[in-house]
Amino acid sequence: MTVTEVELTLDLDAAAKVPLVLQAPRGEGLHASAIYGSLYQKLDPERFPEGSKPHTISMAIGLAWEQWLERTLIGMGQLVCRPGELTSPEGILYSPDLFVANCEDRVGEIKTTMLSSKLGIEGPKCDKYHCQAKIYCYWSGTFHARFYVLFLRGDYSFMKKGADRDDLGMSDLRCYDVTYTPRELMENYVMLMNHAIKQNMFIRHGLCNPTL
Repeated sequence: MTVTEVELTLDLDAAAKVPLVLQAPRGEGLHASAIYGSLYQKLDPERFPEGSKPHTISMAIGLAWEQWLERTLIGMGQLVCRPGELTSPEGILYSPDLFVANCEDRVGEIKTTMLSSKLGIEGPKCDKYHCQAKIYCYWSGTFHARFYVLFLRGDYSFMKKGADRDDLGMSDLRCYDVTYTPRELMENYVMLMNHAIKQNMFIRHGLCNPTL
């Protein structure tokens, strides 16, 4: 995996040029998010307790950020689009935030996080981001992804001794282009499919277990 930070300057007026399009409700069936969500409850139960649900306010902030950034990028003339809900050859539903045409065809993911921006997206705490992006890349036929990450508390410099305590931390927007190897995509695919098979996810949704 190679990660390259990309400079991104936003036109704050661009979103007004693009109408807001409401997303369709999630389809019924087995979703990719259910598979990698369940997997990371097993791999990292302290961060992702079993049975836990997304925090409502955090979810709302993330969805609002996704909608605004998508409209802004389109209003700036960037070649991005939201593909909507797709279905993998195994019958799994998945919804990349964006498809990005920028020298290479890329899967685009828009994130908000309370993590520090110091390590970018290369630390182990971002493994779930890459697990998600890699399975979307695998099914979309590309090795390339782009992450738009809003670090809500920046680099946490406001926590340093002597820092202005009235400064709660400036949010920090970072953009990263990521290229995965064929082996990384395949290993991630096999890991997710094996987990779904062991958890009887395919059978419970009326699907056949894939042959690996």
